[in-house]
Amino acid sequence: MSRRRLTGRKQDSPAATPEAEEKVMSSFTAIVSILAAAAAVTFAITAYVN
Repeated sequence: MSRRRLTGRKQDSPAATPEAEEKVMSSFTAIVSILAAAAAVTFAITAYVN
């Protein structure tokens, strides 16, 4: 990804636009936060059962 950005062919590929990268990063952050919340819920349930 970064190699393509360094070559300066940003106009050729729509996936290298800042908007698309921002969308990918926000979705990645959302997935990570969902996983963290699921882990916290699992930990809370385990602690409650024990």
